Amino acid sequence: MPILRLLTEIISPQTHFLITRPETKLGQELISQLQTHPNTEIITGLDGPADVIIHLAGFDPPSLSETLFHTSHLHKLLDTAISHKSRFILVIPAKKTALQETAVSLVTQFGHNFSLDYRIIELPHSLDASESVSEIIHTFLPHFKKTPALLLSSPPALKTRRQPSKLFLLPLLLLIPWVFLLIQGLALYLSTTCSLKKFQQGQIAPSARCAGVSKFLAQTLKPQVNFSLGSGYILTSLGLPPAPTLDSIIKLSESLKIASQVGDLLLARTFNSTEITTQTNRLNESLAFFLTSSQSVPRLSRLSQQVSLIRSSLLKVQPVLTDLPILLSQNQKTTVLLLLQDSTEVRPSGGFLSHFAIASLENSRLADFRFYDTSSTDSQLRGQVDPPADLSHALGESNWYLRDVNWNLDFPSVATKALWFVEKEIGATAESVVSLHLDTFVQLLKITGPVKISPSGAVISASNFYNYYLSHVSAETASPPFLSQFYPALFSKLENLSPQQYSQGLTLFINSLLNRQTFVYRADSPKTSLAYLGWDGGVAVPSCRSSLPCLVNYLYPVEANVGINKVNPFISRQSQLRFSFTSEKVESIYSLTLENTSPQPSWPNGPYKNYIRLLLPIQSQPASVTIDGKEVSFTSTPFQNKIEIGFLSTTLPKSVSQIVIRWHQPLPQYQRFHYQLDFLNQPGLFQYPVTVTVTYPSGWFASTSSVPALVSAGQLQYNLVISRINTLDIDFSKP
Repeated sequence: MPILRLLTEIISPQTHFLITRPETKLGQELISQLQTHPNTEIITGLDGPADVIIHLAGFDPPSLSETLFHTSHLHKLLDTAISHKSRFILVIPAKKTALQETAVSLVTQFGHNFSLDYRIIELPHSLDASESVSEIIHTFLPHFKKTPALLLSSPPALKTRRQPSKLFLLPLLLLIPWVFLLIQGLALYLSTTCSLKKFQQGQIAPSARCAGVSKFLAQTLKPQVNFSLGSGYILTSLGLPPAPTLDSIIKLSESLKIASQVGDLLLARTFNSTEITTQTNRLNESLAFFLTSSQSVPRLSRLSQQVSLIRSSLLKVQPVLTDLPILLSQNQKTTVLLLLQDSTEVRPSGGFLSHFAIASLENSRLADFRFYDTSSTDSQLRGQVDPPADLSHALGESNWYLRDVNWNLDFPSVATKALWFVEKEIGATAESVVSLHLDTFVQLLKITGPVKISPSGAVISASNFYNYYLSHVSAETASPPFLSQFYPALFSKLENLSPQQYSQGLTLFINSLLNRQTFVYRADSPKTSLAYLGWDGGVAVPSCRSSLPCLVNYLYPVEANVGINKVNPFISRQSQLRFSFTSEKVESIYSLTLENTSPQPSWPNGPYKNYIRLLLPIQSQPASVTIDGKEVSFTSTPFQNKIEIGFLSTTLPKSVSQIVIRWHQPLPQYQRFHYQLDFLNQPGLFQYPVTVTVTYPSGWFASTSSVPALVSAGQLQYNLVISRINTLDIDFSKP
């Protein structure tokens, strides 16, 4: 038994129990019995994730009851259970008190609103501590048996030396099958993790190999597990998955192998979109089947999170599969205008447009590309082009050029105007427009490996790109010479990618679309699924996501560096968003904190002169804009059935700016209504944290599928990371 227990602790993940009030008699007995069970670890504080939280409520001296039952303390425990998907067990004595009823009500409400897995156990006074603990443990370990105390003590030392007996081999022989089971279970877990990880990274062939191993191990384990059903509690304690979960792993592995076949079709650059759609539907079904069957197996929670992430991305990608032949120019030749933007000088669609390229795409391969810098082509523009009013105000320009074409917040408008400028300046036309920025190229360097640029011979990698670039920019030219050398060197490598590099590059491209770092606009067919997914960079307000009457909130904050410097790598940001509901309207406050950590006050660093715009729903009524507590003027203009707020701010080196924007919206006059928020991220900006706080009157009831970081009376709080579109949906009921 000691050897088996040692192997179990090494190979099988432990179950962590968080127990409150461990100093009570009931807490001590509970810890004592759990410690006799293998693979358990006791936690007595909120210092780590727990699989099971046991809250002993009301078993203290009266002087401690007020503290123990305090709502904020119970909130922390429930927040921990929701964050880590822990099972929550509330244990109370069989007596009715106001504080006890409050605890039961709060746990029940959390279970209803946030899908909390909870149990409430009332212990009669007639049970002693040992019987009470057995009652608690059997709620999550049905086969648990208390180990007698005599078995836990060491045997007395022998006074006389005995001859070794051959009977000692029998326990070892009986142990061998269980050791093999443990090894197979570990190998199954590792191979399944491998297949999922490689699939996420776009390494299709390695993913298929790992999936093959996973399927073989699951099929091998299944008859052994079925044969050992009578020892189900032993299998569970060893961390081995039950038979239904093995079935789901087999199906998952088969689907990942199917996905690799789809990947092979993509790598061959010739495919049938109907076939790919069929296969991805099968993959989606198997991912859903795995998630359903693994819910009852806590030790598979990490795998479940990976599968959930893959399925979420797959659901977003599926609608565009029918357009892949068009997007990848299968059996045709397409001309693409690539907008190559400098994100160290951020602009609405990614960065300052220092360069562009005209590329020919034929049978999903780069056939030809020509690079241009906008400082040269803009000099060939004939005539006067009036710039947008806010561009003229922010930059002081009286004429509009290609280098500033990405001023608009709506990328289809940017793409259409860019095609016009390119035709006027160099006489070239294109069917598609793709926006890319420097950070995407740095990610590509991780796939292609370092590139050598001429004539300097410098070797540029993902790790040294920004340091080299910022040390070689020139104040005399808007288009840095380094970029004119770097782009051709990188694209030459992209022409000769290996199959694995191609699949990784395709995965990077799709993730870049999902994260709104890249946009694709088709001039010849603008109504493709790209527009439906928002991958064309459009800013259409989404439709209502509920059958209830809707209050739609839409927030798109956009920055534009108008200081003509490369300071954006040294700008950090964090923000807060607060919505306060009243009986008639919603008061909204958006706070943005910008910190400029420029190492030097002069060019290419220096002050961050920033033209900030917010897109809001058309019914919004802007109230004020303050910077560091001082009210500033702003513009408010209609924009595509929305309101655009715009103003200038400046953040000096080694300083912080605090920007606050206020507006309000009328509230729908319905007893029940749906509130939804869509918060868009800007291309070219690194991810940053946002705290969203929603407050509403007492007596209202709020229901949401998103798990808040904090819940209290009349308030919900969420901690978001802005790196793609974030959505929030809440159903409100008024009294």
